[in-house]
Amino acid sequence: QALKILEEFRKEENKKGYLVNAIETEATLFGIKGLYDEAEDALDRSSKILAGADHLTGIDDLATAKELSSLLIQLGRYADTEELLDGLITEYEKLYGKASIRLIEPLVNKGRLTLLKGDYTEADKIALRANQIAVSVYTEKSTKTAPTQKLLSDIDYTIGDYDKAEDNIIKALASQEKQFGRKHIEVAKSISQLSLIKFYKGDNKKEVEKLMLESRDIMGELLGKGNPQYAEILKNVAIVYISEKRFD
Repeated sequence: QALKILEEFRKEENKKGYLVNAIETEATLFGIKGLYDEAEDALDRSSKILAGADHLTGIDDLATAKELSSLLIQLGRYADTEELLDGLITEYEKLYGKASIRLIEPLVNKGRLTLLKGDYTEADKIALRANQIAVSVYTEKSTKTAPTQKLLSDIDYTIGDYDKAEDNIIKALASQEKQFGRKHIEVAKSISQLSLIKFYKGDNKKEVEKLMLESRDIMGELLGKGNPQYAEILKNVAIVYISEKRFD
């Protein structure tokens, strides 16, 4: 609704900043839903407005950088994201100190980006720093700490330490389920992650399949079966079925 209202003021320089914010928020929401083409289109619109603007008001650069970093990673814009995150982390450290809770989200995104680049040691170092900040303020049982636990789980999974990976994702899942209930997108993602870890650990395949199908059904119910995040979980289900030579 806000976006529709602001579109009417697109030609007014003093309103363009607010329009850019609204469009970038819309792009972030598209990313959360897994609608990456729509997110790309929204960012392109935002960039065109910024390129044609003389003086913008209503834009908080730090808040914008924080909001967009996760989306840019999802879209594969790694160079842009790295520059954004490095600047954001440096500014937050200057303004709030090196143990500020404001650093948790950008550190998690930095760790995720570093993991994608294949630097597992550095990714683990960044993830542990984010986790230590979160635990010191929120404790291990908070949903505020869950993103750091999920990142640590991803790193452990990638290097084949499935026991540690399972331990971390179980911690994240416990706080998420307590806060959000079982039928929630983030909970479904964690269930899917847990099921894949259990699969590669060699755990009972019936239990693995049960978890995978549960995460699939939650995601399908909440986002629809045409959503890319639903398709991602289907890929995990297919891995299990192929391993059992179930091609039907």
